Amino acid sequence: MGQLLVQWCKHLGAWVVGTVSSEAKAAAVRVAGADAVINYGRDYAFLDELLSLTEGKGVDLAFDAVGAATLATTLKALARGGTAVSYGSASGPPPAIEPRQLAPKCTRLAGAALFTYIAEASELQRRAANVVKAIQSGWLRLGQGTGYALANVAQAHRDIEGRGTTGKLYLTPERTT
Repeated sequence: MGQLLVQWCKHLGAWVVGTVSSEAKAAAVRVAGADAVINYGRDYAFLDELLSLTEGKGVDLAFDAVGAATLATTLKALARGGTAVSYGSASGPPPAIEPRQLAPKCTRLAGAALFTYIAEASELQRRAANVVKAIQSGWLRLGQGTGYALANVAQAHRDIEGRGTTGKLYLTPERTT
């Protein structure tokens, strides 16, 4: 999802900082078009580097798919009036956030649940058509996926939770002969 978000935000004219947990993911995000990349998996302070890149301002919009391990820092990385969108929980469910945590910088936190965000079939069809058009016009590129046999679904989950994956994962059905 991160690589797709980078491309979409760049298409809309944004300056994009990608945050990753490994050098392999850093390379993928650079290829997707990120202007800067921060590897929070290293032994340095992610927030300090981000604030340095933004001259102390922070970012106007942040997407957080990791959850428990990163959401608190993501909120601290927001500029005054910024918005964080929490849409995943790869490291576990995001922590509860007290409204007063957002008040000092007038920031906002939005949550997006994959299966409930789009309520009507017509909206899903319209959004899907926009994605297909973006792919057909060439500015949105899908990366290589990683397949797991259905019998290895537990390993796929461990790899996601351990943030050891890059790109999309898919399950392949068992073959019967």
